[in-house]
Amino acid sequence: MGYFYSESLHRLGRVDSDGYIYADNLQRIGRIDNDGYIYAENLSRIGRIDRDGFIFTDSLKRIGRIHADGYVFDEGLRRIGRVDMDIVKRILR
Repeated sequence: MGYFYSESLHRLGRVDSDGYIYADNLQRIGRIDNDGYIYAENLSRIGRIDRDGFIFTDSLKRIGRIHADGYVFDEGLRRIGRVDMDIVKRILR
């Protein structure tokens, strides 16, 4: 489905079409479901990305945002990375 990158454009991993998240070494590390919930590989829910792209921990603390252009910002508005547009479309539909 798409890759995600650090701010220096180092590829960190990918998300497949089923929402599974893999590190760049292909180890599966989690999943994003169709409602934007983020799960660790052990299936514990660790956060959520809402339809506006805001990223929250499971305790509802807002920690960042994914913009429609694919750039990822922390809560201090510092750009910390980028995701492919296929990932953005899955999350911000």
